[in-house]
Amino acid sequence: MDTTNTLEALLFAAGEPLEITRISTLLECTSIRTQELLHELEARLVHGTRLLITDTTAALLTAPEAAPVLEKLFSIEGRDIGPAGLEVLTLIAYEGPLTKVHIDHVRGVNSSSTLRALMQRGLIERTKSGKENVYGPTIELLAHLGITRVDQLPDFEKLTHELSQYRVRTSEPDATVKEATL
Repeated sequence: MDTTNTLEALLFAAGEPLEITRISTLLECTSIRTQELLHELEARLVHGTRLLITDTTAALLTAPEAAPVLEKLFSIEGRDIGPAGLEVLTLIAYEGPLTKVHIDHVRGVNSSSTLRALMQRGLIERTKSGKENVYGPTIELLAHLGITRVDQLPDFEKLTHELSQYRVRTSEPDATVKEATL
């Protein structure tokens, strides 16, 4: 079996995102070669699966075109996140990772319960950045939206520009953590 096929089997069997450094270790190759293999696999996957690659992880996902059938397979009652969840999810997706302080400032209300609900649904994740927790989108969220990077979101450039202008107008300190961006 060639190494690209082995990589595909590895990602399929894992069933979740794998750290690229771990993939390199498992395949016994350099990080540069692993990146090459990931891009070869990404180009090959054109039917029912796609490859999602971030700065640090890779995952095998279903193609967005399969969403209608998969939604029927995995439908769960009561999965609506509501307006508050949508608002927080939008902020995090377009501008994240963000601190809770930044999210609360923009929304004007405490977002603790909304953040907790979004984390429980696997749509956002909390990580440490220095002394603060920051919230960012998960690979599962990107897969659900049918994208592989946040800059593929609709009107990404326009909305991120408007959000940065908002920070300038309100003299808000930059609460984003760009080095952790997907």
